[in-house]
Amino acid sequence: MFNINLKQFIPSEFCVGCCNCCRFKDKESVWTPFRIEPILYEDYFVCPNLNLETNLCKIYSERPFDCQLYPFLLNLKMDKVFLSVHLNCPFIRENLNKKSFKDYVSYLKDSLLKIKDSLSHFICEYPADEILELDEIVGIRR
Repeated sequence: MFNINLKQFIPSEFCVGCCNCCRFKDKESVWTPFRIEPILYEDYFVCPNLNLETNLCKIYSERPFDCQLYPFLLNLKMDKVFLSVHLNCPFIRENLNKKSFKDYVSYLKDSLLKIKDSLSHFICEYPADEILELDEIVGIRR
């Protein structure tokens, strides 16, 4: 598809201590990364690349693009694409109003526009009550 490594906003040590992502209520969840087949674990589904003992990704340096992007996402709403953020991430909730967050959003928008023709698989309709729309990204289409 394409080769990009996004600069990360959330410190890795924060992610390791959190158990909110890489786990899905449903096998066909909209939160499941593109081309990843989740596996059943207890009463929910998990990414097969998640080491459940360490809470680390087994393929972190080569993880899929949507995993690099998360908790940010490309949200489709009324034929427009918005950069949005999943409010399930505690780090995002703590940093939403900080300058570092706003700076990262600007960086992310610029980065996405450089690869806009490769993003159609990563644009989904997400539950409105779980995300915050940040800005429409003009020039990106599904």
